[in-house]
Amino acid sequence: MSLVRGSSQLEDDIAIMTSRSNIMKPLRRLDFGVAYYETHDFVTEERYDYPPFRVRLDSVAVQVAGVKIHVKVDRVAKTYSVSAEGQNVQLFNVQKQELMGDFLPEYKVEETLAIGQPFSAQNLSFRIEFPEDRVYEAGSDYYFKIVSLDQQFMNYISRLNVEPPESDGHIVSLSLTGTSTNKESVFINKLMETFIEGELLQAAAERIKTIDFIDTRSTRWRVR
Repeated sequence: MSLVRGSSQLEDDIAIMTSRSNIMKPLRRLDFGVAYYETHDFVTEERYDYPPFRVRLDSVAVQVAGVKIHVKVDRVAKTYSVSAEGQNVQLFNVQKQELMGDFLPEYKVEETLAIGQPFSAQNLSFRIEFPEDRVYEAGSDYYFKIVSLDQQFMNYISRLNVEPPESDGHIVSLSLTGTSTNKESVFINKLMETFIEGELLQAAAERIKTIDFIDTRSTRWRVR
């Protein structure tokens, strides 16, 4: 926190760092809108670093949010199957990145397509890529969820801890409660990067205000 100027400024900076606007900025930059999971032997893990497939949502479609969308891959038949089922499923406007007020009381979809063909069903539209190096275990269940920005924000703000430094220190400790994964580390790093970028931009703007041009015909200037 070398940019901090005193304890009162530190409190202000922590408030800015943990504000909704500062947290939403890194979430918009990060690819957290689709979360990938694998369940094997009754243990479910999020697969952020090495997802079983890559989903590209149709950005102009209204999609279901929060429901498990299961994907089964058949390399031999060169097909993939998609199935999802839920009740009171919320809808998500991908283009506006907003949850809608409408709910689907019952939702169910099940369809098999050729690999490479885009998927399109009621409130679910995407392209999916299956990297050649992925191995799909017969006993594993692979699925993904569409997660809105608001859902991401609520997840991280509820788990974010900020510990101020000691009276003579300059280090602020950021952490997230719950399971520690690389995804959490990526978020923490991006959150801090976003805060520092904002501080540097503000400092640059304040410095520009102090520039006193000596000669309008010259590129020389003096900074007070």
